Amino acid sequence: MNDKKMISIDQFNTAERVEVDEALQALMQKYRTKSGKEPDSKKEKELSAEAREVVMTAKLARENRPAERNPLQWQPVKSTISVGQPLLIAVSDVKQRTGQGHNNL
Repeated sequence: MNDKKMISIDQFNTAERVEVDEALQALMQKYRTKSGKEPDSKKEKELSAEAREVVMTAKLARENRPAERNPLQWQPVKSTISVGQPLLIAVSDVKQRTGQGHNNL
């Protein structure tokens, strides 16, 4: 017996439901060309489960893919300033990192 549970259609948004339907139609067409006959209700249910699994796998891959980094995106900088140092040292430290030297503010 197959231990896989059927993925509920409620887990998909409208666009993903269209993807499921398109995948199901493609699988049914593949079955028709391979076997030469129409799928019965049991086979149709199997193909539907397979279509949902394919779309869910793609959905999870999109959600878990790390976002591409934009080189212009702000990134935090580690500070080497201790708590007791005055703020002017922090400003000069920032100027040194940006290449502006020790110019007056």
